[in-house]
Amino acid sequence: MTNIDIFTKTTKGFAELSHKTVHLPRQYYEVLQAIDGRSDPRHLQNRMEEISGTEFEGILRYLLGHGLIKPLSSGPEVERLDLQVEGRIVVDELDPEDGVRAWAEAKRGATELKEKGYFNSAVRFFEGREVPTILVVEDDPVIARMEMKLLQNAGFKPTHASTGKETEAILADWKPDLVTLDVRLPDANGFDILRWLRQHPDFSKLPIVMVTAETEAEDVLQGLRGGADGYIFKPFQAEALIQCIRKVLNI
Repeated sequence: MTNIDIFTKTTKGFAELSHKTVHLPRQYYEVLQAIDGRSDPRHLQNRMEEISGTEFEGILRYLLGHGLIKPLSSGPEVERLDLQVEGRIVVDELDPEDGVRAWAEAKRGATELKEKGYFNSAVRFFEGREVPTILVVEDDPVIARMEMKLLQNAGFKPTHASTGKETEAILADWKPDLVTLDVRLPDANGFDILRWLRQHPDFSKLPIVMVTAETEAEDVLQGLRGGADGYIFKPFQAEALIQCIRKVLNI
């Protein structure tokens, strides 16, 4: 295993992340979530300051040995791909086998969105403030006010951004405990913001829940591949909104 190895999650790894109950130790689970098919171990470990280099390598070996991740590529070709990233994804994480697994997960997610109003694809570990802070990214003022009120009544502390530009400005000075992200914004696509956050060293593990009026499997798959932790169907019910957020934060 070298610093230029790049790993991708396997079908088994995706299944582990989709379980309702976390089976792995916390740090192992977080490293598995961070594996994105484009970042080498050095860059991944730099984003996880609480894990030493030796511990991180041990976790990678465990995940590899248990079939949760696998090498995607290595050598000069990987170095060339790294130079091309520059804020955009250039390596697709899913090979054909894993693509089948992700598509099945997306179909399940689309069904749950329609039936329950929300869908969770991953669990995060909340260890923040007594009152979890949430950035609500929503351009519709009526929906934004309703969402903010529901979150406040449920014991959260929300802050609002109505555009992609406002979102970027707020996150330049502040890191919330979770972001609810509208897919359609006047100046940006929510999926593009999602990918930007997942590639940013400060926000790669930030819990993100997509808020969408689209419930087709293709839309869910796009969020899964971008790293979304959950979906809320719009117009949403109060119970669906709060349950989804609590499940993502594991509180």
